[in-house]
Amino acid sequence: MGSVYRATDLTDDSPVALKILHRADEHQERRLEREAQLLAGLRHPGIVRYVAHGVTADQQRYLALEWLDGEDLAARVARARLSVDGAVTLLERLAGALGAAHERGIVHRDVTPGNIFLPGGALEGAKIVDFGIARAGAGAGAGASAGLPARGHDGGVLRDGEGGRNGVTLGTPGYMAPEQARGDAHVDARADVFSLGCVIWNCLTGRPPFAGDQVMAILAKAALVGPRRLSELRPDVPAALDELVAWMLEKDPDGRPRDGNEVLASAAQLRVAREQARDPGESGTPSTRPRALAESAAGEPRLISVVLIHGALPGDGAGAGPGAPGAARPPPQLQEPAPRAATEAAVRAAVAPFGGRVDRLAARWLLVTIPGEAELLAEPLRPAGAQARAPTDQAAHAARCALALRALLPADVSIALATGQDVAAGRWPARQVIDRAAALLGARPRAGGERAAAGGSDGSDGAPPRGGVLIDDVTAGLLALGRGEVERLFPELCAGAGLAEPRPGERSPGASGQLAREALAPGAAAEARADGRAPVRAFYLEELIRSVARGDAEGSPETVLAMAHARLDDLHPAVRRILRAASIFGEAFWRGGVTALLGGAQGAQDLDRWLLELAARALIERRPACRFPGEEEYAFRHARLREAAYATLTRGDRLLGHRLAGAWLEEAGERDAIALAEHFDHGGEHGRAMQWFLRGAEQALERGDLAAAIALAERGARHGDLCDRLAGEEPSGEQGAPAGPSGAREGDTLSALRLVQAEAHRWRGEFEQAQRCAAQAARRLPRGAPLWFRAADELMSASGRRGDYVLTTSWAKEVAACGGAAAAEGAPGDAGAPGSAPPGSAPPGSAPPGSAPAGARIAADIRSAHVIALCSAARQLFPAGRYAEADALIARVRALAGDLATLAPRAAAEVHRLRGARARHLGDPAGDVAGYAAAVDAFERAGDVRDACNARVSLGFALLELGDFERAGEELTAALAAAERMGLRTVATRARQNLGRVLAASGRLDDALALSRQVILEARAQGNLRFEGGSRIYAALIAHAAGDFAAAESDARDAAELLQVVPPARAGALAALARALSAQGRADAALSAAREAEGILARYGGIEEFESLVLVAVVEAARAAGDVEGARAAAARGRDRLLARAAEIPEPALRESFLHRVRENAMLLSLARICLGESAGVAAARRSTRH
Repeated sequence: MGSVYRATDLTDDSPVALKILHRADEHQERRLEREAQLLAGLRHPGIVRYVAHGVTADQQRYLALEWLDGEDLAARVARARLSVDGAVTLLERLAGALGAAHERGIVHRDVTPGNIFLPGGALEGAKIVDFGIARAGAGAGAGASAGLPARGHDGGVLRDGEGGRNGVTLGTPGYMAPEQARGDAHVDARADVFSLGCVIWNCLTGRPPFAGDQVMAILAKAALVGPRRLSELRPDVPAALDELVAWMLEKDPDGRPRDGNEVLASAAQLRVAREQARDPGESGTPSTRPRALAESAAGEPRLISVVLIHGALPGDGAGAGPGAPGAARPPPQLQEPAPRAATEAAVRAAVAPFGGRVDRLAARWLLVTIPGEAELLAEPLRPAGAQARAPTDQAAHAARCALALRALLPADVSIALATGQDVAAGRWPARQVIDRAAALLGARPRAGGERAAAGGSDGSDGAPPRGGVLIDDVTAGLLALGRGEVERLFPELCAGAGLAEPRPGERSPGASGQLAREALAPGAAAEARADGRAPVRAFYLEELIRSVARGDAEGSPETVLAMAHARLDDLHPAVRRILRAASIFGEAFWRGGVTALLGGAQGAQDLDRWLLELAARALIERRPACRFPGEEEYAFRHARLREAAYATLTRGDRLLGHRLAGAWLEEAGERDAIALAEHFDHGGEHGRAMQWFLRGAEQALERGDLAAAIALAERGARHGDLCDRLAGEEPSGEQGAPAGPSGAREGDTLSALRLVQAEAHRWRGEFEQAQRCAAQAARRLPRGAPLWFRAADELMSASGRRGDYVLTTSWAKEVAACGGAAAAEGAPGDAGAPGSAPPGSAPPGSAPPGSAPAGARIAADIRSAHVIALCSAARQLFPAGRYAEADALIARVRALAGDLATLAPRAAAEVHRLRGARARHLGDPAGDVAGYAAAVDAFERAGDVRDACNARVSLGFALLELGDFERAGEELTAALAAAERMGLRTVATRARQNLGRVLAASGRLDDALALSRQVILEARAQGNLRFEGGSRIYAALIAHAAGDFAAAESDARDAAELLQVVPPARAGALAALARALSAQGRADAALSAAREAEGILARYGGIEEFESLVLVAVVEAARAAGDVEGARAAAARGRDRLLARAAEIPEPALRESFLHRVRENAMLLSLARICLGESAGVAAARRSTRH
């Protein structure tokens, strides 16, 4: 037996829960040991924190955990059910906690309301407790599995070594997964997912999903019967949450989310969707319109489709035999082996792309509901761009869903489809629609044996459904769905059969693509291809899918192309010539463009007549609108016909055709840079193709699509050999060709492309790639030109973040030495590969200044580019402690910038940012805030949203240094949201790092430490040594505050090693190390580390942060070593230095915050009072406050 006591942790005087086993047997001791070992390796704010474990002097095992005040979830739910928002909040918190455990291979196996604690009653602070029957699998980390017995297995039944007795089932009835209740040998993270689903179901309904008077009855229900849907008991539960919980409660583990992290992702998406839907400021947006539409439609008839499935799915037990009444059996010649098990989960996955919802009506009966109109729009997580469908479109949409199910399910499972309008009752669709589907299932075959039934839309008049025809003859069906010539050759057959084959214009553009995606494995190449190839006939689509399934993902199948070629051969030679010319443009083409490719008006005689003829034959269609004024726009009705026409062109025809097409589109005003680049590329106009790829890459960078910017720039850069040849040539002067950035010649285009890549890589935190691309650009550029300064800026930014300060300093000197008075046109410098020396000091070229037509503008561009590069150089030198060089650069900036109003807006913003950085390194926190606040405003006015976001993070840091944690949290939260939205990985990492400090300042140490660990991993992945080292210092300080001095020491040592190349920051790492060593009683080692840290501070005269931490460490280490005088002297130095810094803060409230809310500053004043006497310390602090 055991007891739990409230005790005190003597290391930091914090309360702990102390569990002691008094008269324990072997399995109880093993269970306690398992819980201790697992918790010791887990760190997550949603999991109770481990403190220590061991054996008392009386040989009693104990486990110490953090003390929690509050109540468990069971008590909370007993009082009242949770709101939907409360349940989503709880689900996110618990899913994240379980996800952290699952990442280490740990399965809790007893997730129940009683094992979930709410500190202070807050759902957002919920913690999972009692890991007594948890198990570490093979994937567990060392910290989780160390010391565990090797015997036992991965099952849910207790065995030797598992902490229980033979035959006893682990877990709590009512919350155990079916495989856990059965005692399966392999119970993994999906069992916890099931249990968590039960918990959320309970929170929303007020009772467990599986209840009964006897344990075996409860276990049987969990293993054999699914619970009722949440929305049946709680109508206010949104469909997305209903589906998520149903997914978690799937009986088959393969049908559930794989672990807590997958649940977390879905829950987070649901929360965001609900927040957007509630936002009153988004009136009229898709997030608010659906709700109003749904409310207005309440009680009114709605368009809806249902698919009824009847029969035995795999896993349901014996199903209907081959001769069972109503079973649908396709003829033998159409049967193929089922590609995968058709479980209920597979049905759910198959209908999800159609917006379908699956419910089990009874044994052997599934209902798929496919909403339309208001119900479709009201879905919180509806697909982007979803719109209400017309009745015919809804019927076609539902038919495609039914076809997908028919291909999935066994032959002896019957399917019926019906579409109609009626009033929905609660969660169930219109009763009349269900009845009509059920009636179809009861239909008897006419002449040819049993067949599957199909229903169509009945419109809104309640008439019998059209299209619910049972096909008599397989051959007729194959003919009707096969070649397009069938209705022309055998019109009587088609009319007699009553078949209503959809015409191309009646089918939605994505129908074929949807069917291809359902038929092929995820990720198949046909997914991207098929969307653009609809509409096609069923036989065409079947051949297309077969070819991709064989691995031929490129081009159309030969069988389909052969049909298209046959159709071309039937056409008049003049018509074939028109189609060949049109095919060069792609799926869409224009009358004027075709005319140009045919040699002008004379070559395009009778063009209008033939275009009308092609449209009448459904080979092309005229579009109602055209983006080129005065033009007529057409499109191929069949993608394969366009491919066949294009295939008949010779290589010479294609080269000339694409060149002419690109020139015509340029003149017509085409704005799609990529389309123009493709035409010029295929036409052999590589210089013009490169320039348009550059334009497309720049546009992608401007809109924040960093991956596309990198890819497009790489496509343009592949023509590098041609760029080398064209580098010294004058622009070709081709009409409509876009100029490169800042009027660069074609030979500079490759450098501009590399700079787009360098900037995109930098924002993504890929500093090695950014440095390489910037070096490649600088190598080709004339020293002193705007692009050269931009390349230098990117090179210094990337190398500085990678800790290569030798290269950073060399480039900073080169930028400072450059006159920058006018564009240099001489030989470019040699940047070399990353890590090499910068260009030599060769003077700029001899081209006379001002020779360019826009000399004044170019001079202004050079001046602004030079200022930006100088600012970047100075900011990169500060962290390296090269203050003298940085000050020299700042002097150059002052001289060159002059009046900021005369600079380009972005250059002026960079000057403000430099002022903030300089104030930070001079120990002026108020100037730091002022500089970065001005930078944020200036970047926003310049339209530079990325740098504005980056500067906002720096502003948040500056506010943290002042102790204004509330405003810092606001700025950092806003910056993080913007950075994640724009894909700025490095900025997001910086924001998270500083938000960890906000959490720590508010006492949320577990959350702060978890966030710091995440930031360390991100910084390491980015190759940002400086940032990883700084994050480890923060982690060490948080661990120290939490009383984990060993972890603090480990992180501090790692930081000191990483920051060898950044001495000022290394002082903070040594100070954190000294404090951790002092706390462990290792006074001599602590004093050595503290003195080394203070030596760095003295050598540089000031550091960006951690000044007070260094002096606190010195005082603590001296006191621990018994050096009273040394401690007094250090305390006096630290106090005086701190008060001098505070005296520079003009606002009294911020000065008070700086002294007493910043933890290290307050600690330094406290130590000064202790070492120097209470009165002296208080008086000095008061004098500073009155200043």
